[in-house]
Amino acid sequence: MEFMNWLFLVLFFGLIVLFFVSFTLFIRRSVYRSMARNERIDEVEAKLDRILAHLEKPKK
Repeated sequence: MEFMNWLFLVLFFGLIVLFFVSFTLFIRRSVYRSMARNERIDEVEAKLDRILAHLEKPKK
């Protein structure tokens, strides 16, 4: 019976550790994707600014 208690205890703590590791990796991936999305938005904004500047040039 003592073996079952130890097995349950090890499994319980293993699941707790697994939860924290997976939660940490999820947060890291979310932050990384957010940064990548912001970089893409900045690139698109720069391209739109160049297009607008080109369209606002006086025609000769």
